[in-house]
Order: sequence, then C-alpha cells, then structure tokens
Amino acid sequence: MVAGEAPVPTAKPVGVVDLPASLPLRRDGGTLADSTGVGALRGGFLVLLLLGGGSWCLWRWLLARRSQPESSIKEWRKWLFAAVPSSGVKVLESTRLTTRASLHVVQWDGKEWLVGCTEHGLNLLAERPIKEPDVTREQA
Repeated sequence: MVAGEAPVPTAKPVGVVDLPASLPLRRDGGTLADSTGVGALRGGFLVLLLLGGGSWCLWRWLLARRSQPESSIKEWRKWLFAAVPSSGVKVLESTRLTTRASLHVVQWDGKEWLVGCTEHGLNLLAERPIKEPDVTREQA
C-alpha cells in the first residue's frame, strides 16, 4: 500500500465482525468457511471409512466363529496358558456357608470328596467311593 491511498475494502461473509487488535487472539487470516472446507470433509470420510471397515471385519469374524465347531473355539485357551477343564474332575454340588466359606462335593478318581473351602485354604472333610446305581431296583 502506497502512502496516501485509501485501504481497499475486502469482501467479508455476512455476520463476520473484525475483533479489536488489542485482544490477545491468534489470527490466522482465514475465515470459518476456509477451515471447514475440503479438509474436514476428507476427515469425516476417513472416519466413516474406518468405522465401516471395522464393522465389516467384526461381522466376518462373528460369522466365521459361529460356523466353527465348539472344540476349535476353546483352542485359544492353550495359547493363553489357561487351565483347560479336565473331564476327570466334576463338581457335583456346592453350598455357600458364609461369604468366606463353602462346601463342595467333588468326584475324582472313582471317589467322591467333601471339601471345605475358606479364605485360608482347603480341607478334606470326607471321602467315599462313588455309589453305583442299583440296577435291580430301577428295572422293577
């Protein structure tokens, strides 16, 4: 701008007001329309694309999991070093005595065991052989 010339008015969108220079604001020279243009549209599209792709992957995983047999679903436990339930031990009954004590009837190795559990440990209370069902009574 040359000395003595009047400043050239710039076109401003309706509703835009110049703030005084004494206010400590960052002034980047752009308008609101400039900052919410194509860049924001690309960002929104990217978010929608990621959500859609993630939903599709989850859906495919659920469908594949549903078609697998139950034994292969439990296979992941071996990778986590988790205990796999044994077919030799069966908990037949459990009774909670207090919030910190309980009784359990456990079948193992051809015997039934009555086990008492507390916060301090386990106690074997009784042991007996497994009762064989009386076949003659059931047939009569």
